[in-house]
Amino acid sequence: MKLEKVDPSCSGNGALTALLENVNNSGNLSYNIFILPGETLLNTNQNGVFDGLEEGSYRVTANYTIEGAPQETSSEITLNTVFEPLSFTVLSNSLCESDLGRIEVVIHSGTPASFQLLGPSQRAPQESPVFEDLEAGNYTIIVTDDCGDRLSQSFEIQKAEIFIDPGYQQFENALNSCEEISVGHLVKSIGTAIAYPLQVNYSIYTPGGAIEEINKEIVSGDPSENVIYGDLPFFTIKPIVMTLP
Repeated sequence: MKLEKVDPSCSGNGALTALLENVNNSGNLSYNIFILPGETLLNTNQNGVFDGLEEGSYRVTANYTIEGAPQETSSEITLNTVFEPLSFTVLSNSLCESDLGRIEVVIHSGTPASFQLLGPSQRAPQESPVFEDLEAGNYTIIVTDDCGDRLSQSFEIQKAEIFIDPGYQQFENALNSCEEISVGHLVKSIGTAIAYPLQVNYSIYTPGGAIEEINKEIVSGDPSENVIYGDLPFFTIKPIVMTLP
């Protein structure tokens, strides 16, 4: 007896086909499939086709008669799963100015059937792994494979921005000189990296009403945030001296 198999690529989609060979004038032919070990009978039919099988070892018997005499032959076979689970990463472009974001799903393993996006700019299931024209916010990407299994991943599209934290100022305890003070400001970035060298411009509004410009170049630093110190003019108000007549 010859057995042909289709290894399961999803849960329960394996198949076996049994074919009785080199037997002439057989009658009352029936095929039986048993799961091993234990030989639990799963099914019986007359065409030898068995589907809906999981991975595992099976024994197939063919029962028939020749000139009224009962006959039996059997064969064993193993189904091995060829299922490959989903694995993917998400590549996203942060928003710049008024531009909308874009993401792409990169599949590392598995066979995707559809891609779905949940979040501020929702997308129904689609075949393409690319989503465009997306607003900033938190998203969940859902990938469904051809077996119906789903895998999800959360991520955030941020609006790219480099800014000075208005709530942070750091002053050195000691003056550099009587007319100069070192002041630190925190520069932070969201959705992008701080590119160095960084050009910093200070506008100093003097007590006399003039504006003094000071430029400084920061050669290197942390790509996400950096405390930048500038040596700035320090203005003092002369005390008023009162005398008695």
